[in-house]
Amino acid sequence: MIRVRHVALPVLAFLSTIVAAQTSTFVVPTGYATKPGNSMEQQVFGFDQSRYAQYVDKSELTGLPSVSSIKEIRYRREEHRLDKIYSSYEPMRRNSARPLPNWQIRVGNFAGDYAHLNPQYEHSTNKVSMTTVFAAQLNTTTNNPQLSAPPNPAVPAPFAMKFPFNVTTLLYSGGGICVDHKVYATRNYSHIYFVDSIVSTPAKGGDVSLISSSSYGCPPNMNRLYGSAPNPGAGSVKLHLFGAPKSTGAIAYLGGNTSTWNGAPLPLNLGFMGMSSCSIYTDLSFPIFAQTDLAGLSTVTIPVPGSATYVGATVYNQWAILDPRVNPSMGFALSDGVRIKIGPQVGSGLLRSSVISALGGQSRSTAGYLQLNRGAVFQLIY
Repeated sequence: MIRVRHVALPVLAFLSTIVAAQTSTFVVPTGYATKPGNSMEQQVFGFDQSRYAQYVDKSELTGLPSVSSIKEIRYRREEHRLDKIYSSYEPMRRNSARPLPNWQIRVGNFAGDYAHLNPQYEHSTNKVSMTTVFAAQLNTTTNNPQLSAPPNPAVPAPFAMKFPFNVTTLLYSGGGICVDHKVYATRNYSHIYFVDSIVSTPAKGGDVSLISSSSYGCPPNMNRLYGSAPNPGAGSVKLHLFGAPKSTGAIAYLGGNTSTWNGAPLPLNLGFMGMSSCSIYTDLSFPIFAQTDLAGLSTVTIPVPGSATYVGATVYNQWAILDPRVNPSMGFALSDGVRIKIGPQVGSGLLRSSVISALGGQSRSTAGYLQLNRGAVFQLIY
């Protein structure tokens, strides 16, 4: 005979504590776990908003374990603003005369391109399959509590707007995630929540420019050079030679200064070699071998690692080309001399997340309007 043992209540409480301790959290984007965002987001929590689908690229989810079972999502109120209607902070306001809206949350694993979405929420090219995880009338204690003004706007509010999934959980696959909020059965006129969120635009990278107003190559108007430089970790330096002889060899030299090279002052005019139109503008220290094509063009690409060490770094570039057009007996010529300056911050500065939204009365619509590189700050519980 099998005997069932009764477990004392204190033991059950202890076991519940252990289970609760196994819960983990993950903030999207991770850089805003301890600092507030820079924007006000009303959708879908604010005035006359009815649907809000946020598509988050997998790069914003680094650190969220694959095959995690996500069971809750949380939001926090906006910190950096004065209310646009009143002159000071106030609690999140609601009109008690109106019924609380019915609410639905769907989430899904997202395998598409956040920057090239179709404004139809579940278009096949968006590569997302949604699952309903929450469906209920809003609860004023858990989902949209009355939130007071923050005592210090520089410190993020807690994630106090909680949506424990009451239908099912999402098994995270390791890619991107889409979170789709929808108000239905009533319009959301009076439940105004300004949710902490991010709006970002491409950060300016570095640049490639002439070392001086006269650091031109030779022969005149030939062997020209231009390029582009990124922020560290946001791409590569690209140096483009044009106006060179076709199908010939070239060396792209990188240098560290424009004052001296092997004891000789720079710039160094090569008139003593019968090449008075040519000058060396930087120390030719690090060679990168290249070849021009049938159009006399060549490109060198240099990846820039995502390290703060490279922020604002400056190097110089000048090419030597097998080119007899200046002095056939010497058989070479030089390009423009350029300064390469790496960008002012690590990374692109972009939030890799986009939003498809709909205004009131359109929550059942299949399409909304698309906004790139923005989204709410939220916390996943798994």
